[in-house]
Amino acid sequence: MTTDKQPFPGEPSFCLPRATIDALLEAQATTHEVCIMLTLARATDKTGCYSRASVHSVNEANGANKDKIKSCLARLTQIRASRKVVVIRDGIEIIETEDLGPILWTREDWLSRFGGPIPDDLGHPTFYVLPSFGEPHFDRVWFSSNLVGGYGAFKRPLKVLRDLGDSAARLLLVIYAQSDMQCWGGACPVGEMSAPWQPYKTAKVSNVDSSISFSKASKSGDWRTEALDPRVDPSGESLAFSIAGLISSGLVYEVVTVINRHLTDATYNERSLDKRPEIDPDSQPLYELHTCTSNGNPPVGEEGLARSTAEIAQALGHPLWNKNGQFDHTYGVLSLIGQPFAVIGILRPRFRVRNHRNAGVTDAWDRIRQSQADAMDMVQRVRAALNLDPAPSAEATTVGESRSVVEPVALVPINNCQYPINPDQSLKREKRKRSKPRKPFEADWERDLRNAV
Repeated sequence: MTTDKQPFPGEPSFCLPRATIDALLEAQATTHEVCIMLTLARATDKTGCYSRASVHSVNEANGANKDKIKSCLARLTQIRASRKVVVIRDGIEIIETEDLGPILWTREDWLSRFGGPIPDDLGHPTFYVLPSFGEPHFDRVWFSSNLVGGYGAFKRPLKVLRDLGDSAARLLLVIYAQSDMQCWGGACPVGEMSAPWQPYKTAKVSNVDSSISFSKASKSGDWRTEALDPRVDPSGESLAFSIAGLISSGLVYEVVTVINRHLTDATYNERSLDKRPEIDPDSQPLYELHTCTSNGNPPVGEEGLARSTAEIAQALGHPLWNKNGQFDHTYGVLSLIGQPFAVIGILRPRFRVRNHRNAGVTDAWDRIRQSQADAMDMVQRVRAALNLDPAPSAEATTVGESRSVVEPVALVPINNCQYPINPDQSLKREKRKRSKPRKPFEADWERDLRNAV
């Protein structure tokens, strides 16, 4: 959340109350309204309630017409949040709906209803108030400021989201609300109102040694959305396009993950008794195989073990590509003999909270690194048994840290940038700089003399 005098300074994070997100879903908020709420929340103070974003700031973030922005702001002030409460009457528990009030107030309406004072910054007054509804900061849904301000070549993510449509915008809110990096490394795929996930079909190939087996995993169907909040897309006709749009645009990406339970068969059609695989609620991630990014290379520290297992598959005589030599989304999986496992695809938001000072970030990445290290030990054992060179060990990365320092070009993660950096162009640029003729007074010996003095 912002504490500086500028509307969008630095790289802070911001949040929205879960009651606000629930109200936006209930009201079938449009993509314009979702983008406006994100922009207003991005410009709040340390309380997360008082926003200094103006109509011009919203226009800068998502490129919408100012008349459209004003009409959406007017509708947002009419959307009211609610909460389910349990009331005991005559010894009987009754669930009632409690009205919490509007999710957005203008400055004038807030002052006329509750009075002052409203905190203002020099040159940046408060324009809107976003109530917290009593939710503590830890329980709210958190976003990275780069989702509004952009990063690198991805300059206006909200404009991209606006063009994807209403269902995609509401789906992105659900993915952030279900994000559980500590347990799942992405949006939680189990439970009620869970996020979409993708099943992979596994087939055992052979035992590598007395304790480790090797299997193949390949995509077996579309994204599973049966447990997704139905308010995202009541008709269900746009979900597939929304998921594909969010992935192809780079706002989210798939993380192919190995979990420690088999997928269970669940009946989804009572008439035909057709069954679909479901995730065991007690499942936990074992390790990550691959980060499927549509733009650029996998983020730093999130590469996974797919390359190492692909080399093992080649040594075993079971390559992971088709007859044309092209990669067909098949992965090699290592597991202990007799250990239940399954492979699924989980959605991970691109612009998420990365600073270690935020609650849960350190624990999440400690868990992911430890899981990857344990799996890498198994990979090294198999490679040694097959007389392969040891896989390069993953170097310590700074995933999740605040990027307030200037880093070399090669170390800047691509997970916040749409296009990978071309090293050849960088070298050509440096050669052009060195080939420029120096002026007489900029000769090296004169510069060294001045530095010595």
